[in-house]
Amino acid sequence: MYIFGSGVITATINNAPGGVATPLNIGLAQEISFDESYTTKTLYGQFRRPVAIGAGEIKATGKIKAARFSASVMGALLYGKPVTPGQVTTAFAEAASVPASTPFTVTVANSATWTADQGVLDAVTGFPFTHIGTGTPTTGQYTVTAGVYTFAAADEGKAVLISYNYTTTTSGFSLSIGNPLLGPTQTFGLNVMCTDPVTNLVGTYQIYNAVIAKFAMATKLSDFAMPEYDYEAFANASNQFGQWNFPDPA
Repeated sequence: MYIFGSGVITATINNAPGGVATPLNIGLAQEISFDESYTTKTLYGQFRRPVAIGAGEIKATGKIKAARFSASVMGALLYGKPVTPGQVTTAFAEAASVPASTPFTVTVANSATWTADQGVLDAVTGFPFTHIGTGTPTTGQYTVTAGVYTFAAADEGKAVLISYNYTTTTSGFSLSIGNPLLGPTQTFGLNVMCTDPVTNLVGTYQIYNAVIAKFAMATKLSDFAMPEYDYEAFANASNQFGQWNFPDPA
């Protein structure tokens, strides 16, 4: 068969609670690779060429490069936990003006669930204000408590851009990243479906046991970010590794 395109890949958690797991489509897969490296030992006599070659270990690894960030996939494969409804999100460059009278405070729109300051800019010059923690601000400084930003009297009337984090329970999902003990890891099976563009027949390969060996992501200017999952595979409890499935023998 011929194979065109990246194929479609799903992952199924092996040690899901209750023994029942929902297959997760690792959506918009851009690249799916599978590599086996073989260790061999050669035996030489008095001649230059070996007289025997013995097979050693096999290491099976691969990479999945996707174009979609999925909370469910990341939670299952990387952290072995489900997503939680609600999220911490960022309000970026929320426009405001320093009042012309005391106490020279600005209360941001999401002050009720404000969690962290992410900086203040002068909307005209683009220069950052300095967060001083506590005390009375002077020109170009501010303090903040629970989403209430206090500025200097000398900055009255200035247009500012305020960025901050806040929580919401009405949208989004979150994953809490912990620090587990060494040893236990999340295992999953993989199913990759590939299509022959000439015959439209489907071939698949299955890997019964795999773990994430590396996760990477990078954002770029004028390009899409793509999460990358590197995995390493191994045999299951029945000493079976996986299976290739072809639509024809050719």
